[in-house]
Amino acid sequence: MKYDASFKLKVVRFAKASNNSAAAREFGVNEKQDREWKKAEEKLIDVPRTKCAPRRGKQQWPELKEKLFEWVNENREIGYVITGNAVCIYAVKPAKSNSDTGNRSRVGGLGFTRRNH
Repeated sequence: MKYDASFKLKVVRFAKASNNSAAAREFGVNEKQDREWKKAEEKLIDVPRTKCAPRRGKQQWPELKEKLFEWVNENREIGYVITGNAVCIYAVKPAKSNSDTGNRSRVGGLGFTRRNH
């Protein structure tokens, strides 16, 4: 089940005032979740109240995202239809050849979606 940051912080505050078991019973969550949320309290404070989890910081490959954006626009101007699979195939080539990535081909962290471009 997903819980937003405000709920998690409410459980943490209750647990600090009493104990983890009481907070788990009161809010209907697992005691382990409560302990994990207490550990992550500092991060949860920075998360927008309606979000469920802190997101990672900067992009892994911002220059690759820019190259992809240019490639998609160039091909669309020519009249080609660019699918999500085509973007992934194009993105894997530079990612594999980049020595900084440890030769991994994962490009999921690009944040490149049809909504963005």
